[in-house]
Amino acid sequence: MRLIWFVLGVSGTGKSYFGRAAAERLSWFHYDMDLSPHDGIDHWGFRAEWDKYFTEYQMDPFARAIGDRSARCGCSGSVVSFPSNLIVHLKEQHVSAALSCAKLIFFTGPEAACLNSFLQREIATGRFLSASHWQANNASLYEALAQPWIAPHVVNAFEPSGARRSFDELFEHVKSAA
Repeated sequence: MRLIWFVLGVSGTGKSYFGRAAAERLSWFHYDMDLSPHDGIDHWGFRAEWDKYFTEYQMDPFARAIGDRSARCGCSGSVVSFPSNLIVHLKEQHVSAALSCAKLIFFTGPEAACLNSFLQREIATGRFLSASHWQANNASLYEALAQPWIAPHVVNAFEPSGARRSFDELFEHVKSAA
């Protein structure tokens, strides 16, 4: 099993929740990079390593920094959840470089289910971002998720009925995936 999981996906699919719960289940460290309005990469102090990965497709410095920091916390692995809008910026080279040392998970679901989940979260957190905010930041993600270098790593976070799949079901699916 790879000791770094990258969790990406459409807003409202439960990326941060899954990341926290998976890290807890595995006794790993969770880095939530989706700290709107702040930049999680800067918050966690990974800017130089991230930039090396993002501009030069060199994953080793970022993976090493994540792994070293997690090890100092007594964790043998890391789950890193990212903001949804990262997906549209990923090129095949990013995915290929990340796969050298991380498991990639891209959560998706029907637009209506994701939007509804997003709006419920916004009310619960008091941020009150709108449906138009979700649309502006997520509509283009579905096309990106269909790219051949991303599609094999896509996981539907919802049942056909539109209900969210349980954490246990998603966890077992992700854990058993190559």
